[in-house]
Amino acid sequence: MEENKSGFRASPKEWYALVEELASSGMNAAEFCRKRAIPIWQMRYWLKKIKDGESASRGFVEIGRSEFDSTEGLWVEAGRFRIRIERGFDAALLRCVAEALV
Repeated sequence: MEENKSGFRASPKEWYALVEELASSGMNAAEFCRKRAIPIWQMRYWLKKIKDGESASRGFVEIGRSEFDSTEGLWVEAGRFRIRIERGFDAALLRCVAEALV
C-alpha cells in the first residue's frame, strides 16, 4: 500500500476503484479529493498512470458497437487466455473475468 504524510493509504486496486468513482461522480479531481481527504497529487499520479500506461501495457483495446456487429462474435485474448464473446454477453461478468486475468 502507498502511504504519505497525510496518512492516506490505498492499494493499486483501491486506486483503480477511486479513479472509477471520480469519473462517475461528476466532480473535478480537486473537489473529489478534498471531500475524501485524498492528496490531489496522488490522484493526479494515478489518473496519469492509469490513462497513459496501464491500459496500453495490458493490451486492452476499446471497440465500438459497430465493430461488434459480426454474427460470429469476437475473441478476446489476454496472455495465454482466449475468451469468446457473443451478442448479448454479460458485460459485468466479462469485467470480472478480465480483472481475474490481470
